[in-house]
Amino acid sequence: MHKTKHLILIIVLLLVAVVAYGVSSGFNDGAKRKASEPGQRSQVPSILDPTSVGNMKTKVQVHGEAAKIAQKQPQANAASGAIPLPRENTPLRELYRNLKKASAEGDGPAATRLYEDAMSCMNYLRAKSMAGARLAITSDVRKDTDPFTDMTDVSMDNHRRVLGKIDSVLESNAERCDSVDYDFINEIQYKVTLAAAKTGDEDAAACFVSAPFTPGSQALFDEAIIQDYRSHALKFAADGLRNGDWRMVGWVSQAYARADMPIKNQLLYSLVPPDQVAYYAYTLLQRLGANEKSALNLDEFLRGIRASNNFSASQINQAEAWANAMYQQYFSGGPMYDENQPTCNYVSFH
Repeated sequence: MHKTKHLILIIVLLLVAVVAYGVSSGFNDGAKRKASEPGQRSQVPSILDPTSVGNMKTKVQVHGEAAKIAQKQPQANAASGAIPLPRENTPLRELYRNLKKASAEGDGPAATRLYEDAMSCMNYLRAKSMAGARLAITSDVRKDTDPFTDMTDVSMDNHRRVLGKIDSVLESNAERCDSVDYDFINEIQYKVTLAAAKTGDEDAAACFVSAPFTPGSQALFDEAIIQDYRSHALKFAADGLRNGDWRMVGWVSQAYARADMPIKNQLLYSLVPPDQVAYYAYTLLQRLGANEKSALNLDEFLRGIRASNNFSASQINQAEAWANAMYQQYFSGGPMYDENQPTCNYVSFH
């Protein structure tokens, strides 16, 4: 009888051990799968994540003008071994052939020159398209009248102002950009933007995070590009926040918002998982640094976010604590938030 009870006890203990191992193994496998998925929070640096307010360092970091000097240092160091730069307005195709190797190897001036000229040519191509549209508008007006007769004073002034900006971009970039098309820009844009960002170019870093790239002939980017983008963009975004760059706040905020994006951006969407509390926290941070005009718009956004979500008191408190800590630590000594600050050297024709 005692032997039977002893045998039953051993069997029961074995069964418990097997079940426990299975649950533990399943949990660990699930955790590994979750950690490997793009956009998972476990891969996001804590400075970008409003849920990690308890992990924030209390030591005040360098920001404002001092941060800009420090950020430019790697680029200045690279210049000591830099190759001579071609003349101004060198055609972009020629420039790319001459500088792509040095740029990829970390030559700061070469990388920045390639990035800036590529962005100039993107603006040039946009200006050519806009010029065609504007001329079509003008030609639609009756030929026996002045082209501006049927326009109001405000419309006429705006039309002339836009045409002036278009003409300026076309004239200043004609020699550099006349031989390129969108296919060429799309082919090199990711590489030259990443190379410049790696050398410490803050404008290129913000541009890279915003992900203005196209997948070429494919409908979507492949997994290798997504992972490459995330591995670099998360670092650039974290460095940007430490340097008080409001552009990074805006792009990470949009990545958290997702639904607020006017156009689906596959790469930016992969940066962080969707999170309305985080989106709220980033909008609060922008509000803390806003001027009077931007503050009114952000107050409206904040009301809308709260109205669309059933936030708990603890979630709101956590978002506020994160925004205040981030602002005091990284942004209070720098410029105010500017909702119109351009990214990728973008020229507005409006």
